[in-house]
Amino acid sequence: MSSASIAFQWAPLPKDGDVIYACKGDDVTFPWAYTLSPGEEISSIEWLFDGFSQEMIAFLSHGVFAPLPAFSGRVQQAANGGIVLSHVTTGDAGNYTVEVNVIGSSVVFKHTVILQVNSKIVWLVGCLVVLVFLFCFIFCSIFCHNIRCEIS
Repeated sequence: MSSASIAFQWAPLPKDGDVIYACKGDDVTFPWAYTLSPGEEISSIEWLFDGFSQEMIAFLSHGVFAPLPAFSGRVQQAANGGIVLSHVTTGDAGNYTVEVNVIGSSVVFKHTVILQVNSKIVWLVGCLVVLVFLFCFIFCSIFCHNIRCEIS
């Protein structure tokens, strides 16, 4: 199979460079997906992390998914080219890349997303701010409407 006949395509989402937000302790799915044309086969897939350091998370070769020791017990293969990372910490924030090798192609198909991990307190404070804003907006709308009616 020549490189010109390779029809590998990434699914529309996530886009290369998209940001995925998570809270500390969450399980995060990196939903990388691709399509192949009939007759195309995957040679191997590698998942990489680039945060404080660059390291391989796991690889798939000959149908065998193998997480590396630093991620063992926390990473699972998801559908297609995706992975699930369990119990994320702030140390897991960074760039995550999948590299797919197709048999008969010298091209390595790469896709990267950025993971941002916040502590749950940041999320709760954000929700509280939104709730306070909504309460004030509704209260002021009702209160101001009643004042206008009394003045008229």
